[in-house]
Amino acid sequence: MLEAGFIRYFVNSVVVALSTALISVFLSLLAAYAVNRGKTPIYRQSLYIFLLGFAVPAQATVIALYALVKASGLYDSLWAVILPLAGFAMPVTVLVLTNFVREIPSTLFEAMELEGASHGAVLKHLVLPLSVRAVISMALFNFIGAWNALLFPLILTQSPEVRVLPMAVWTFTGQFGINVPAVMAAVTLSALPLILAYVFARREILNALRGGFV
Repeated sequence: MLEAGFIRYFVNSVVVALSTALISVFLSLLAAYAVNRGKTPIYRQSLYIFLLGFAVPAQATVIALYALVKASGLYDSLWAVILPLAGFAMPVTVLVLTNFVREIPSTLFEAMELEGASHGAVLKHLVLPLSVRAVISMALFNFIGAWNALLFPLILTQSPEVRVLPMAVWTFTGQFGINVPAVMAAVTLSALPLILAYVFARREILNALRGGFV
């Protein structure tokens, strides 16, 4: 199994999952700040645009997404998987982070504004430290979702060089259909990061989701 390129698939999955988590959380934190501290109603109403993402299943966008990725020249690359995964992770991430940022007392924002702090300084020195628990939890949540993703890698990639673990396990199943130990070894190794994430971060993820949705 290791000689069949499992390490390469493992590294590809790490790159995809980490990039998806970082991009989705970074953009969602900016959106959450804009929704809560925007000076015009359009900023506050923009939250509903993100919430529309809950009504659009990924399967319904496959044809349009494939055409868009092909036209942009990203087909059969890791970015073809990372960007759609980050986009579909943003609705729930924006919702959770928006509710966390909303809980920060407005007097703290006003104090920093009186000191002449820029939006970047407010995000760095106020919003991020007070929302770090939610940020880490949503990053882990999105990491797990990207790690398990099969639909986008199946449709938007084809080369073995950019194959991720779910695709690799699927390939091993076809290549070693009778060799059950090889398939189980691939599944076990691909599940280890998720098991570790569950053991060490289960409480943080559940607390962030409960707090964000409430």
